[in-house]
Amino acid sequence: MKLRLLFAAALAVISTAAHAQTSYNITGATAFRTATINSIINGYGGLAACGVVHSGAAGAQGGANAISFFGTFAGLPNTTIRCRFSGSTEGIRDLVGTTVPGTPNDVFYYPDALIPAIGTITALNQNSNPVGANVALKPDVAFSDVQQTNSPYRTPVLGPADSRVGVVTFVFCKSEGSSANLTNVTAQAWRATLASNRGVPLNVYTGLAADQSGRVLATGRNDGSGTRAVYLIESGYGVSRLVNQFKLAADGFNGVGAGVGGTAAGGVGAGGIARSLQLWPANDAQDANNNSVLWQTTLANGNGGYFSSSNTSLLLQANTSSVRVLGPGGTDLPASGSYTPATAAGSPRAISVVGFVGTNDGVTIAANGGGVLAYNGVLITPVATGVDPTGLVPADRYKVTNGSYTMWSYERLFNRGTLSANQTTIDNALRAAIPGGLATNGIAISAMTAVRTNDGDIVTQP
Repeated sequence: MKLRLLFAAALAVISTAAHAQTSYNITGATAFRTATINSIINGYGGLAACGVVHSGAAGAQGGANAISFFGTFAGLPNTTIRCRFSGSTEGIRDLVGTTVPGTPNDVFYYPDALIPAIGTITALNQNSNPVGANVALKPDVAFSDVQQTNSPYRTPVLGPADSRVGVVTFVFCKSEGSSANLTNVTAQAWRATLASNRGVPLNVYTGLAADQSGRVLATGRNDGSGTRAVYLIESGYGVSRLVNQFKLAADGFNGVGAGVGGTAAGGVGAGGIARSLQLWPANDAQDANNNSVLWQTTLANGNGGYFSSSNTSLLLQANTSSVRVLGPGGTDLPASGSYTPATAAGSPRAISVVGFVGTNDGVTIAANGGGVLAYNGVLITPVATGVDPTGLVPADRYKVTNGSYTMWSYERLFNRGTLSANQTTIDNALRAAIPGGLATNGIAISAMTAVRTNDGDIVTQP
């Protein structure tokens, strides 16, 4: 009897070990977020085979900034996969660890208790600020639009040796109300715009004498973003250099405070009218998430940027044909040099705003009044997935895969080399599944003829 009890107890221990919970925590870039989420869902066997809690609206789990799953993944029962997408540089920082040497930083995920029963989805509708994601856990892997060497966090060296999981594509866009003559961005013009705290004359972009009085301002992301790293590296500006970016000064939208500069009539985004643009204040009191603090130890005017790609997109959907241009303190920039005339309360002027987004956001901007711009004379025009499921028609995808269009980077998935056997199974399954889940702003490595050694390097065909 005693032997039978001991044998039963041993079997229970073995069974428990065999079905012990496995967890896999993801952080980093948003660029491959949709492909990652779709690949995870497929790895569980579909939404009916897992429980899901996410920060998006109902049915919008593919764009969630925070999402957790539970079920059997890649043959592993009781597997929890947690995702909190932030930004490329932030992801590398948190995986490397800066708080306790040798230990990843805490990242905040949804409590496992919020993951519903298998076959059920809970949508919390808090995507812009997933406040319910408040459980501090260590990340196991991080996505990044750029190589680790193009971040401030270079040790320990992350793996694997070939961390690439795909190619992420980007476009320059202009705001609604921008000059019709503005059709192309050269690397030189973009560098000049980023370097100036009052923008540049429109003719720097167009080469037309009549455009001397026009003005182009830059907008973009904060320095935790891989998107920002790409547009600084690829253009040759320098990933760690200070920039001069402008924000939409609309009350309630990362603005400058009530009564300063006016509001965006009709709301921000499609149909909205931008009343003023402001050089980013050194300390964005309206939303500290917009501050750039990873590369520079001291906050600087102009160096801030949107923490979310959707906010960049919304600015470029607002009409900038009659705006005031404000300095970081909220007062109008005075006339100086080629910046003449200055704007004032009663004399707004037409301003063209240029920003940089993933190709999926380019579709939204173009459909709502803004426009997609060529880069160094080569244009790709993103399309809705109903037109082409990849987000680019074949001719435009070929411009990327053959190297004639160079505003792209490798999407990478890093780890610290400390994954368990079960986590390695998940990791391998995810890497294998991502190419099949790519859409809108991603291309599989196998589709590329063109190659580059590192971010911003010369693109060649072997």
